[in-house]
Amino acid sequence: MRKDFAEKNGIKSVEDIISKKLAMRFATLKPGTSSEFVVNALFDKGYGFDYKKTFKEWGGSVEYASYEGGADLLADNHLDCFAFSVGKIASVVMNIESQLDIVLLPVGQEALDKLSDAYGTVTLTIDPGIYKSVPEGAEPVKAVGDYTCIVIRKDLPESLVYELNKAIWEHKDSLIAAVRDMAELEPSIALPDKVPAHEGSVKFWSGLK
Repeated sequence: MRKDFAEKNGIKSVEDIISKKLAMRFATLKPGTSSEFVVNALFDKGYGFDYKKTFKEWGGSVEYASYEGGADLLADNHLDCFAFSVGKIASVVMNIESQLDIVLLPVGQEALDKLSDAYGTVTLTIDPGIYKSVPEGAEPVKAVGDYTCIVIRKDLPESLVYELNKAIWEHKDSLIAAVRDMAELEPSIALPDKVPAHEGSVKFWSGLK
């Protein structure tokens, strides 16, 4: 959220938006993207309403944009709030911060827990020092943590899937060079509890624990 808009309206969390029934110009990524799915699920399961309908009823607007387009709309003061799903260390957030002052709004634990019960998401903490808007010494910001999943055919041979997982693990450094968040891949979190996994995957990752 734009910092000037947040300060003007006394907004320090997502819960503040809801308690004040805030009229704001809101955007997320297009329907069909994982970002919009998570945003929709958060308001639906976490807070019990359809954001597309409710934000308009409160006098605001809802639109859809790309990462770059949303950043530009915020900077040009055509948006007040832009919500999206992205890696923990994201250049798009840094790009937005290079253009204007923003705040990252924490999500309440109750809403996070409801979303976790529904879809198996986790509580992600944005630690101080990663972004200008959460400087050293600030409170960590709680957000929705979801997963990047590799989807395969259920009928693939166990041995083949085992070797695919082995290749990912053995080439972790190469993956990190391309996607920094891959550094967080560890056997203990490779198989989320509420996501069905192939027998070959279970065999490989369980053997490393």
